Amino acid sequence: MPAHGSADGTSIHLQVAGHTFALDQRRVCRALDNVEPRPIRDHFVEVRGRRFPVKQALAAATGLAPSDFTSQHARSALRRLGLPLGRLSDGAGSPPARNGGVTAEPPVQVRPADDTELAADSVAALRPYRDRWVALQRNHVLTDQASFAGVVAWLRSHHVKADAVFLVPDDPERLLVGITG
Repeated sequence: MPAHGSADGTSIHLQVAGHTFALDQRRVCRALDNVEPRPIRDHFVEVRGRRFPVKQALAAATGLAPSDFTSQHARSALRRLGLPLGRLSDGAGSPPARNGGVTAEPPVQVRPADDTELAADSVAALRPYRDRWVALQRNHVLTDQASFAGVVAWLRSHHVKADAVFLVPDDPERLLVGITG
């Protein structure tokens, strides 16, 4: 997949399925603003605090069908744009991936670090979801909705099972109270 990036890595020319595209971070972000993330099988890109499968993100930005390119092509293009990439199959203890100078966060960790404390990065990872219902799978936020019913409807419509569904308090630090009693 031939492509040429600018010196700063924020704009690229990309050829996919016989079409040439000029992409930049803003175009990808705008394309995903009103898109509900699909379930992530392995590789994801994080855009404005939400994680999307890499093929869904590139398809939204280009208008192509995800079957027109591979995950490797999508990861390559998104990495060159400087967007943070990650992989669900990476262990929780593995170091974050380095992508074009941007560090991708590991999947959201919501398990207690020990019996009495929630890991500080878990609290930080949940801050964007304040006062929202979230569904988690493999320590990854699948969806966030305004209501429990909205989360359940999303899970059913995508035929996905969650490991946990809960309301993130207005102050995620309060999660510690519920865990430690």
